[in-house]
Amino acid sequence: MPSSLHEALVSFFRARPLLAAELLAVAQGLAPLGAVEGVMIDTDLSEAVPAEYRADAAILLRGAVELALVIEVQLQQDQDKKWSWPAYLTLTRARQRCPAAVLVLTLDPSTARWAAEPISLGPDAMMRPIVMGPAQVPLVTDPAQAQASPELAVLSVIAHGGEPEVVEVGRVAIDAIANVDEARKRLYTDLIFDKVAPEFSRILKEYAVENWEPESEFLRELNAKARAVALVEGKELNLRSNVEYLLVHRFGELSPEQAA
Repeated sequence: MPSSLHEALVSFFRARPLLAAELLAVAQGLAPLGAVEGVMIDTDLSEAVPAEYRADAAILLRGAVELALVIEVQLQQDQDKKWSWPAYLTLTRARQRCPAAVLVLTLDPSTARWAAEPISLGPDAMMRPIVMGPAQVPLVTDPAQAQASPELAVLSVIAHGGEPEVVEVGRVAIDAIANVDEARKRLYTDLIFDKVAPEFSRILKEYAVENWEPESEFLRELNAKARAVALVEGKELNLRSNVEYLLVHRFGELSPEQAA
């Protein structure tokens, strides 16, 4: 059964199909693909065969490049995928009547190396998925790039969560997700705080409390929830303290600098 992290990563592509084009350009060492449209297409690749073939996502790129990309989020090795990925490729190519490729996204370096191995289809036939491992995911430190693609910014945080550079990347991502809808904001906030090393997570929590706009619906909701919790415990807190209080309840202690 897919994990919550798996589903969260798949949701990035549903929220922003052009993320596939951005990752493709990075993986292939290309300049940004320019005027490209990304459209979600059917992921049920079942035909008149007993097994069900359902990819995580499938996106048709049109414009500067025409390509059907099958997206597979792979958090660990699964030998069955070496049999299903070629089927995804050929069935998608036949259905869309255009070139196709399988793009594998993983956060594990060993899984990335495994996924990148060529798959033999028979004599003189080979398939090699396009793989985006943590080493291939760019460090998004440009605010303009993050604003244009919040999903890429958050993916950058997750992929580099143990590296010191994640502090700068995380700050840029926190600023970028301020403008997304509330459901995505909650999900992306959880990912940013949960998927980085604890010492970096504390710094990012501090930055979030200091910089998120109090007028936003998200902070108002945090404030209301924190006030309810505080009242039960007999506490009376102001707006800033309410938000800090709820963050402590949800994510653990904040740094002394933040509490000051």
